[in-house]
Amino acid sequence: MPGSDRIKPVTFFLNEHHELLPQEKPSGGRITQYLGIDWESKGQALSVSLRASRRILAKSQDPIRESRHYLIAKPSPRLQKRSTARNAKDNALPENVSFAKSDSQVFGRLGIDLINVTKTGDAIVHLLPERADQLEKTGARLASLSQREHARWAKLDSFDIVPAEERIDASWLSSVSGTDIVEAVIEFQPLLDRVEIERLMRSMSEFLRKDLRESFTRMGQDFSGRFWAAGRLTRRTLQQIAQRYFTVQALHPPLIAITAATKPTSSKPTAGGKRGRVDITLLPPVAVVDTGVPSDHAVLAPRPQVSDRCVDRRMPTSDEMKVWLRRRLQPISWNGKSDLHLFGSILDYALPNEHGRVCAWGEKSRTRRGSVSQ
Repeated sequence: MPGSDRIKPVTFFLNEHHELLPQEKPSGGRITQYLGIDWESKGQALSVSLRASRRILAKSQDPIRESRHYLIAKPSPRLQKRSTARNAKDNALPENVSFAKSDSQVFGRLGIDLINVTKTGDAIVHLLPERADQLEKTGARLASLSQREHARWAKLDSFDIVPAEERIDASWLSSVSGTDIVEAVIEFQPLLDRVEIERLMRSMSEFLRKDLRESFTRMGQDFSGRFWAAGRLTRRTLQQIAQRYFTVQALHPPLIAITAATKPTSSKPTAGGKRGRVDITLLPPVAVVDTGVPSDHAVLAPRPQVSDRCVDRRMPTSDEMKVWLRRRLQPISWNGKSDLHLFGSILDYALPNEHGRVCAWGEKSRTRRGSVSQ
């Protein structure tokens, strides 16, 4: 092949996420440039805050602390990005960071799982210890990396542990007295498997007050795959779970839907009795325009029904048929309109049989079977 001697092989190294190294990645479009950021101090702040949060997790009593990290990621304050737009002042446009919107994509680029966004705008994230080690090292040398890496880290300010207030409602906890036992539901964080949930349940069961009859009553899994547990707990136990276990997402009372509510029972006896059966022979005649009523119908069997077989005889005119039907049938109300013309073509294709009753008659697709009860 001509010119093949000028081609040199190149070896590319991928990380555990099958990504190229930052310096080997080709350009994929314009990279956003942020102004006024000291990348040296920003990288050190991110690395130090992540390391400090992991130390707090390591000292906790959560049995999953060494295999999974659930942390708070705080957004950066208002940023200034370089722009040539008309409304840009000094070639800079302000940008507000919102993890609840498109800025949530920053976590996927860093190998972090976004769990939830709090009311204050902070993000609750999940990351593995191996990934946390890599992020600490990357943040420490952020100033020497490319602009692509700067754009990845620009919207993050720092990391912190998830406070206990995010796991339990303080107003509900204050309403529980010291020795009362209340029904409570524990919702665990996503991405936990069954083995990890069993380790958590065994750890929580160790400090239950048996003398107060504290216990876990149920455990299950919702449609999204997240595990939950229900039990009868005291205020002290609820506080300990919220403070010690970072793998707990929420603690709250049982959520009872209106559809699951039961009717209140009265202590007074109610009068019993069977409902009387209505005599259907006393009901007015009704036209049936479908395939008719079965002869062994559970309710309508006592009422006389007509056959769907007709006897050849002189075909009456359409006007004679309509007059005859109006004399025999009660007006039928459909959608608030009481008139027999709603039968449509049935009135034009109906004949009285030999017994003076009506059977349907027609041609091809307009033929319909029906009957009129006497």
